[in-house]
Amino acid sequence: MGPSGSQAIAYKIKCRPADFQVTEELSVDVLSSGKHRLYRLQKSGWNTTDALHSICTRKKIPRDSFAYAGKKDRHALTHQYVSSARPEDLSITLKNFKLASVGFLDRPVGPDLIHCNRFDIVIRNLRSDAPELVLYKLKQVGITGVPTYFDDQRFGSYDTREGHALHKLLVAGPEQFAYLLVTGIQPAIGPRERKRKLAIREAWPDMDACAALGADGKFKRFFDYMRRNPENWSAALDALPKEELGMSISAYQSHLWNQFLRRFYGEVADAVAFAPGLAGDYFFYDVRVDRETESDVAEQSVGSVGSVGALPDLTLELPGKKQQVGAYAQHTEKSRNEYKDVIENCWREIFLEEQIDWESLSRPFPGGRSMDSFFRRTLFRPMDVETTIATDEMYPRRKKINLSFRLDRGMYATMLIKAITSRSMRNANH
Repeated sequence: MGPSGSQAIAYKIKCRPADFQVTEELSVDVLSSGKHRLYRLQKSGWNTTDALHSICTRKKIPRDSFAYAGKKDRHALTHQYVSSARPEDLSITLKNFKLASVGFLDRPVGPDLIHCNRFDIVIRNLRSDAPELVLYKLKQVGITGVPTYFDDQRFGSYDTREGHALHKLLVAGPEQFAYLLVTGIQPAIGPRERKRKLAIREAWPDMDACAALGADGKFKRFFDYMRRNPENWSAALDALPKEELGMSISAYQSHLWNQFLRRFYGEVADAVAFAPGLAGDYFFYDVRVDRETESDVAEQSVGSVGSVGALPDLTLELPGKKQQVGAYAQHTEKSRNEYKDVIENCWREIFLEEQIDWESLSRPFPGGRSMDSFFRRTLFRPMDVETTIATDEMYPRRKKINLSFRLDRGMYATMLIKAITSRSMRNANH
């Protein structure tokens, strides 16, 4: 029986960059020569694209000169691999980031070349009795697994009042999509940008007024096009920034996946804990127990997942344009057979609620973009976990946990933190 508790555990992370470190680990050998020079990018206070764009500007090379596997958080100390087909050594050291040549590859860096990510995280400002509870939960999720939700950072384009821009394109048309993509109010934006977006909303659809308000912004090309072609909304979408278009597609696909996980595990398991999220709460689950044993499990509950085994762990396809699945297909079909009806019913309910269908997500989107389907496991577990408890030097009379672990690529360390600090639903009303 583990320690008891029903409230979410109060904590702080990312108090300083070194408190949240991420290191990519390659799945291939680095070569002494090759077509693509491989670099290690170390940074803090920058996101990946901004850091690489800054390097390109300083080196006077095109902005698309680098390939990388994934974007890393600006509020962390990160180490990742990037590559370039340019023959010259582009190594550079600037404030808060460093690019260093480490060898060569025969192809560009991509997500498939990353074996896993190693995390070194400091969880701070814990009450004296909290570390025991956190470590108990950590042990339990190592047994049951954590649903592979996409975390809040995936939803940078999400408007908390209006929803997902891409959903507007699918159900309301190109003008509503453009309106929300341009004027969406996200929690992360600053007061100045928020004020400008609200002003553009007031001026919409007067494109002359909108262009004046956004003259120095990233939507200038779109406004200029609309001033010349005020009725051609569909063609105007191609003038929107490609990065914004890509973010809106990824965010909506991720939203659908998160919805699926909530419904699927809600059908086959018991929700025992939750953590609030930007685009919906995150629920954590335990295997379903019968009524005779339910009270015993409830007595030991701490909002972690209990002691009766692992949840169903499947590999499933996300909605989107169908891809060549290769060897994955057989594994997926084998893993999903037992839950085929539940899976299909979950997607049917989601698409009905969203007023979309699978085919609508397979079509081409503006800017030559597409929602590419891919396979993703439904659960993850931390690997090679190491922990130490110490006095927190930043917060008097508080404790900290130094936590190190590895996760498969594409999994969120912040979701693991949510799972092991989540609020119980067994001993508390929600």
